[in-house]
Amino acid sequence: VEDILEMMEQAGGISFRNEDITPAIPQVYVHSGRYTQGGLLLNIVNKVGADKITIHGSKTIVENGPRKPMNLTVDIPTDEFIEIFVPTGFIFDAGFSVRNNKDNAPDVLYYADGAWMFDYDPGNAFVTSFETVAETAELNPRDYKVERDASFNGSVRTWASMFRTLSPRNAPVDLTGYDQVVFNASGTGRVEVMLAKAGVNSWAEQYRTTITLSQNTTEYVVKFNDLINREGRAGFTPEDVVSVIFNPLGNGNSASAFEVNISNLHFSNANFVVKPNAVFYPAYPNPFRNRTHMDLEVTYDNPVKVEVLNVFGQVVEVIMNEELSAGTYKISWEGGRHNPGVYMLRVNVGADIYTTKVIHQR
Repeated sequence: VEDILEMMEQAGGISFRNEDITPAIPQVYVHSGRYTQGGLLLNIVNKVGADKITIHGSKTIVENGPRKPMNLTVDIPTDEFIEIFVPTGFIFDAGFSVRNNKDNAPDVLYYADGAWMFDYDPGNAFVTSFETVAETAELNPRDYKVERDASFNGSVRTWASMFRTLSPRNAPVDLTGYDQVVFNASGTGRVEVMLAKAGVNSWAEQYRTTITLSQNTTEYVVKFNDLINREGRAGFTPEDVVSVIFNPLGNGNSASAFEVNISNLHFSNANFVVKPNAVFYPAYPNPFRNRTHMDLEVTYDNPVKVEVLNVFGQVVEVIMNEELSAGTYKISWEGGRHNPGVYMLRVNVGADIYTTKVIHQR
């Protein structure tokens, strides 16, 4: 890349060698976006009032899988700045162009999910096979699904590792809306389960727990509060999780066989409350400094009122008081103009009432 930039600088300016097609800058283009939970979430700039886009390209649904065509047309609002969700189905990666019905210039893009990978200690471990399986499960909107199942086996004297990055750039993901990681597992041997954080530099300081596998598939629920680092200290916080790691452990003396099969890996929250008119989720982050959020899933069209109460039960702010249609909402509270302390969020959805405590810090 540095060589190319240097050559461009020496050439002085940009010229086009196209003889038949004059290059054009698209007037409808993707400003930002990401793949998430079975689709593309795209922020689009629409300068010409287009009301339809066509996506043409190809995708894979599993690491190292064959490419399949991806062609679909989506109606869009004519506003200049819009956010849309394109239901592509599960993908591992996709390369595609975005065209519109007002301007012929395409925007060409590539998006990907995080990848399953493996590693091992050369000379002290050996991986015989590694496989990932395309996602087929129906998504639960209350969970953060880590797509695709994975397995590997081999022999280990010191360590081997199978891991899943949560984003394609190995960027951290904020999972403060969840309090546990859940997965199904089977195989042989002792396995260290780790949640790697971007803010922890030392491998020994990363948080983990250990499970012992059997040939019977078992559901494991690992609470964030139960994770400890190698020195036995707790204190895991999920605001910057980079990857989930499964390490078969050897005894350090002789090689032993291992097999690890992982399926239905997801993050969930054990504290959500289900009532007839809504599903209520705990506030996050909590404690917070400037802003906290609470997810609310409204089951039926209902009047919704969200209030903030101080420790004396007095209402200090009304965040929302309106009729909401059935759907999922993110409610935010800016606590900066209030004194630090303990507050309660009281949420009324129809006849259902939910309260949750939040701690505002400076």
